[in-house]
Amino acid sequence: MEIREGFLRFTVCGVDWVWLADGYRMHDTAHGPGVSFRKPDELHDAIAREILVDPRRLRGQEVRFLRSRLRMGQEELDLALGESEGRVEEWESKAGRNRPVPEGADRRLRDLVWREKPAGARAASFRPDRRTADREPRVFALGGSGWAAEPGRAAPGAPSPFAAAQSAPKIESAVRLAAMKSQS
Repeated sequence: MEIREGFLRFTVCGVDWVWLADGYRMHDTAHGPGVSFRKPDELHDAIAREILVDPRRLRGQEVRFLRSRLRMGQEELDLALGESEGRVEEWESKAGRNRPVPEGADRRLRDLVWREKPAGARAASFRPDRRTADREPRVFALGGSGWAAEPGRAAPGAPSPFAAAQSAPKIESAVRLAAMKSQS
């Protein structure tokens, strides 16, 4: 369990890029510190939605997460995807958890999840990105309409996508002010 700047890294679900801004409570248990989550099924649906709409190729850890949402075993998913026996196990292994899965398997798994467990509006024309499968850390928050990812909100240790644009005018203003002070 990792907490930074008030955010909880939510690795219980099996993916390493989820941070929670709220919706959790820390407490003591007989076995040490514990944490409880509000509306965990909705949180898992929100994570699944983010995985499904993200154009980057699925990695083994996302395959494992989606497989668990489908309540399927590895062999069952091999069959459903038309893959040879042991492929899902290979993708989900420690060695494969951060590697992108083949494009065809990626597409078939996303289609299967959309059919079996709709998690929101389906992207009209989804094509997996052939580039890297690395994902930026994402912040999820529990709001009035349930759990959702918060685009543009930086997770601890991750640069905000808006930070450079927002800080540039402040830096320029500070430089101008310092120049004016030195001239007077």
